[in-house]
Amino acid sequence: MVWRRVLLLALLLAIPPVVFSQDLPAGAIPRKHALGVVLPMETELYRLAMIARTSPESVPEIASSIGLRSADGRVRVIVEYYEPPSVEAIEALDGRVLSWARQFRMCEVEVPAAVLPDLAALPGVSFVRRPYTPVPDVVSEGVSLIGAGAWHGAGKGGAGIRVAVIDGGFTGLSLALSQGELANVIFTRDYTGTGLEADTEHGTACAEIVHDVAPGAELLLMKIGNEVDLANAVQDAIDNGAWIISHSMGWFNTNFYDGTGVIGDIVRQATSAGLLWVNASGNHGAGSHWEGDWQDADGDGYLEFAPGDEVNTFTLNAGDAVAIWLTWDAWPGTAEDYDLYLVDALGNVVASSEDEQSGAQPPTEAIHYTAPVSGTYGIVIAAYNVSTFPRLELFCSPNSLELEHYVSSSSIAAPGNAVESFTVGAISWRDWAYGPLEPYSSQGPTNASRFAAPRTKPDVAAPDKVSTLTYGPEGFPGTSASAPHVAGAAALVWADNPGIGSAWVRTYLENNAVDLGPLGKDNLYGAGKLSLPAPSPQPSPSPGNSHTYPPGWNMVSVPATGVPASVFGVPLWHWNGVYYETLEGADELDPSEGYWAYLPTGKTVSVSGVVPGEDVFSVLGTAGWHMISSPWRYPKGAIRFVFGGQEKSWDEAVAAGWVHDVIWGYNAAAGRYEQATVIDPWQGYWIKTRVNGLTIVFLAAQKMSAGAVVPPVVSKAVTSEGLPPAPPSENVSRAELEVANFPNPITDVHTTTFKVLGPMASQVEEMRVRIFDLAGRLVWEGEAYGPELVWHTDDLAGQYLANGVYLYQVQVKVGGTWITTNLKVLAIYR
Repeated sequence: MVWRRVLLLALLLAIPPVVFSQDLPAGAIPRKHALGVVLPMETELYRLAMIARTSPESVPEIASSIGLRSADGRVRVIVEYYEPPSVEAIEALDGRVLSWARQFRMCEVEVPAAVLPDLAALPGVSFVRRPYTPVPDVVSEGVSLIGAGAWHGAGKGGAGIRVAVIDGGFTGLSLALSQGELANVIFTRDYTGTGLEADTEHGTACAEIVHDVAPGAELLLMKIGNEVDLANAVQDAIDNGAWIISHSMGWFNTNFYDGTGVIGDIVRQATSAGLLWVNASGNHGAGSHWEGDWQDADGDGYLEFAPGDEVNTFTLNAGDAVAIWLTWDAWPGTAEDYDLYLVDALGNVVASSEDEQSGAQPPTEAIHYTAPVSGTYGIVIAAYNVSTFPRLELFCSPNSLELEHYVSSSSIAAPGNAVESFTVGAISWRDWAYGPLEPYSSQGPTNASRFAAPRTKPDVAAPDKVSTLTYGPEGFPGTSASAPHVAGAAALVWADNPGIGSAWVRTYLENNAVDLGPLGKDNLYGAGKLSLPAPSPQPSPSPGNSHTYPPGWNMVSVPATGVPASVFGVPLWHWNGVYYETLEGADELDPSEGYWAYLPTGKTVSVSGVVPGEDVFSVLGTAGWHMISSPWRYPKGAIRFVFGGQEKSWDEAVAAGWVHDVIWGYNAAAGRYEQATVIDPWQGYWIKTRVNGLTIVFLAAQKMSAGAVVPPVVSKAVTSEGLPPAPPSENVSRAELEVANFPNPITDVHTTTFKVLGPMASQVEEMRVRIFDLAGRLVWEGEAYGPELVWHTDDLAGQYLANGVYLYQVQVKVGGTWITTNLKVLAIYR
């Protein structure tokens, strides 16, 4: 028996055909029979398993109807976990782990469909579900339109920048490489096992556009099929030195389209590592999206898309495949239970999604259907067991589908709705001068929810329908083509300003966009159409009494006394051993100290003062980190220290345990700490002392002459462990905030400690933690000073919480500003 696919013959004879744009006849759709599944798995997977045990020959058809591929009775699913499930236990079920995404506590597993409940019952498993599958945003003249041609003419092509194109396939890649339409491909990987050049040419076309705009940039081409693939591709992009990720795909039913969820978290994994994430906004603005509140004037349990209309119709041709995704504002788990149905022109239910939501399951339903005949079909949404009637949202694919009732606003799928994503809308290159926006280009704002406020999206607009080798002269339509234009433009800008960070590149592109539509940034064009200004000339060498710094964070100093902080034009910060102190205006700078300066644009600093001619002594005080410099170019090995009446060389002081054997400089171009062997008087540095009251000494006789050979800097990127404090908090963001709790899961103890990790820990003034159950109810909250907080697993009433899965959110105060993390998961298993 296939559940609710068709009405009973008697029902068909008894009920007249549905006339669309009217109410459904009473009883047209039978109420679902709840299975009461207690295992942590999707109901549709449980049903599939039961069918596989009794009618294994039906597995391919049923699997296909719920969006799963199957072969030989086996299916691939995503296992979310508190603790990694035993590989041996999975193999004992005749299954295998295909890949892990450990940082997101999930893995992809292939098992016989019949053992899915056994998989869900394994220790450590929190939920088993169908994979999320990305959809390409599809429905070159762009180089000159956006101003990239002038940059090419000036010899600026993005050299030194690596762009990762993460997509669903690269058909035609070999041909594009052989004909010169693509070059500089330094990395390829197929994470799906189906072949890099199989499935779709979409990724190849996107890579062509990146190469057209930034011909000097190096490309990493990565084929993915689900969220585990995406997580692993992003990690590989980070590990292989990517600066930019271009992703022209949308993901559905992963959040309430508010920027939260695992796909958004994967984006944040990239941006927290310093990468710029460029994403297509999607093509759901012209008919394939609906959103609204529950309306049911006649009280029959069916949503009214319009007064008296409970069926949202559209047309399909025979053989057309359609996917329909429904979610509602009750993430991450809910007991508010809606159901989704697809009916034909006679009112027959031809497909349905009746996942049970009983508290822990996500608020999602999805239908996958291929039309056997051409005709009119309709979407029906039913309230099975709903009390608060949360707001609903519906997406359909293909995005060329036109619903009778559609909503263009708030139609941006994940991850384009994440604040960390640089999201791109589309304007046809033929309409580039004044617009309008392509009618299908998805629009903002992002959704408001319990976890996020609405935000304006997209961020900019770029050309589409440009010709490519892959799609030919008829053009590559959709925001899929627009996003790689922006990725290429970002590569040009970043290569010309290697010292800046991704936030600066993003701001630069927005600030130089040409405003269209409503004044200012809006939910159609964002900041406007992409436009690169004339490229800047290369800077000339600095004279001896001045120095040119790149944009962004710089560790700075000056080679003379009597120099005010105002020469930098921005506030400076100096670490006093506990926190950063601010210097500005007439505050005098000490040439033996280092300072942080955040420069919005590159700046040449000129000074006049007295260069010390005698030895320089500086008392470092309390043991720990200290920001230092020297008024002269000075070798590390010539530095001396005085402590307790003794004077020692650098090596002797290290051996005596006075100081760590590393001087840290800051590479502004790369945005990271690196070990230094020579002190430049225009730069600041970090050293870490082990004793209180140490004095550092620079001997005038040991300063390096102008022509002296400089020992090499160790260009070694390092992890956050053992690093000096991070730059001050002027530009800190949630992407830089890393928190965790230990232990997690909580097993044989009653306490867990929440900690801020990494360089930001040194800047935390206060910390707040809030604990929620899976229904979103606050069960505990607390606060502490500093970067750690201990929780005794009690609730607001002081009682120990029951075993189970909970959510937590951390807020920290840095520089007077509160920064909030996304929701994270913890488990109590005592």
